[in-house]
Amino acid sequence: MELVSSNHTVDRTPITMTVEDILNIDHLNPDSFNKYISFTGTVIFTGNTWYPSYDLREDGYTISEYDLQMWADTYQPYLDMMAPLVGDKMTAEGYLIGFEYIYCEFDWILMYTEHVIIID
Repeated sequence: MELVSSNHTVDRTPITMTVEDILNIDHLNPDSFNKYISFTGTVIFTGNTWYPSYDLREDGYTISEYDLQMWADTYQPYLDMMAPLVGDKMTAEGYLIGFEYIYCEFDWILMYTEHVIIID
C-alpha cells in the first residue's frame, strides 16, 4: 500500500438530508458522492431469508421506492443489531453512496456508521 497523504483531519460532521434533498442531488457530478449525512426514518426490513437488508423510510413516504438502503462494514453484527430495531424511528449517519441504477429515481445507499433511536 502506498501512503499518499497524512496528518489530515477527516470532518465527520453530517449534513442532514431528506428524500427531497437526495432527489435534488446532481448524480452526474462526482462531488455528489460520499457525502457524510444524517437521515431520519423508520427501520424497514427489505430483504429475505437469504439476503437480509434494512432500509430507512422517511415519514410521509409509503412505498419502498424512496427507502434509503443501509449497508455496513460488518455484515452479521450489523444484521444482528438491526433486526430488533425494525419499526423503530432512528437517525442514522453514514456516507451516501450510489447512484446505482439510472432507471430508478431513487437508488442511493447509506454506508452506515452510527445511529440514534428516536423516542416519541
